[in-house]
Amino acid sequence: MASHHVGEHWQTVYSWLKLCGIHINKTFCREEITTHPDYPSLLSIVDFLEVGGMKYHAIRSDLTKVQEFNYPLLAHIKKPGEEFLHIVTNTSSWAIENEIAQNWSGIILYPEKDATWKNAENNKYAQNAHRNKTASAIFILIGISIVAASSYEGFTSGTLGIFKFLFGILSLLGVVISLFALSTELGLQSRLVKQVCGAVGSSNGCGAVLNSKASLRFFNITPADASVLYFAVQLCFYIISNFSPDLFLPLQLLY
Repeated sequence: MASHHVGEHWQTVYSWLKLCGIHINKTFCREEITTHPDYPSLLSIVDFLEVGGMKYHAIRSDLTKVQEFNYPLLAHIKKPGEEFLHIVTNTSSWAIENEIAQNWSGIILYPEKDATWKNAENNKYAQNAHRNKTASAIFILIGISIVAASSYEGFTSGTLGIFKFLFGILSLLGVVISLFALSTELGLQSRLVKQVCGAVGSSNGCGAVLNSKASLRFFNITPADASVLYFAVQLCFYIISNFSPDLFLPLQLLY
């Protein structure tokens, strides 16, 4: 199919920009658009394009002029009780998808030819994402190597040694997954703070964020914090127990 609608407004904009040959960090795109005070209005989309200095046209038109537009474009679709943006990739899409044409509000957003989008903050997000992926890969490789090295002698004991090695791998995976959960939690808190902390002293201010579900904590420890701590301690105990099994006999009973 030549055109499509993708989830929330920010997701549609992200997909549309990719089709335009413009690559933006997904996290930056989401945070910038969804924290806009007018989201999900078209103003939040237009402001995001201007943040990157992108040249575009936002106009009201009709089906008699679809040949004049640059594609792909964003069409504003308005149904009873529902409004969303729809990506139209070429002129034939209007005829193929009658429902889209029938419910089109007449408002479209399309880029100028060879339009670009650049933003220094987006570059920082992209660099951080690349570093995080690299660091994660290195961490996992080092972790597997440590677990394998500490379990080397155990392999001579047959099935029990293999089971111990798998237990170590599961402990390592627990640490990795917990770290991702923690980063997700921190990212959610960051978006919430960015979205509402401007209203200091109001019921929607920073106090509300700190007391929200995203920041629930017990003795200042969130569930994500606790899971990282639990699996990290378990992994350390596992590694040490391979060299000093008598010190961690209770852990050996788990094998």
